[in-house]
Amino acid sequence: MKRLWIAVVVLFLVLAASLVNNHALYRITSDMTESLEQAEKSFQAGNTHQALLLTQLARQKWEQSSGYLYTVLHHTESDAVLVLFTQAQHYLEQKNPGREYPVCNAALITQIELLYEMERLNLKNLL
Repeated sequence: MKRLWIAVVVLFLVLAASLVNNHALYRITSDMTESLEQAEKSFQAGNTHQALLLTQLARQKWEQSSGYLYTVLHHTESDAVLVLFTQAQHYLEQKNPGREYPVCNAALITQIELLYEMERLNLKNLL
């Protein structure tokens, strides 16, 4: 009987850790995507400098959380986000970012949202 209770406690702890991780990832990724969406609006309004600052803010949030993110996520997905941040910043630093920045920023937002979606506790991810 003692083994059963130990197994139940361990199972409960794993579930609790999963829920805490889920909440933390949601908070981190939603903050970044919000900054990147504001950057897109600034870019569309013609304020490339503000878009660059907001993108740098989102990247700073990424780097502040990178230790945690690299611990709980696959490195290939985390590396893809870092590459997209670098590309987005590069496009914004050009004199004429053109259409490359909005495409890159959309890919970056999608990739960040997918990081949360991959770890979200739902039936699709359990099966």
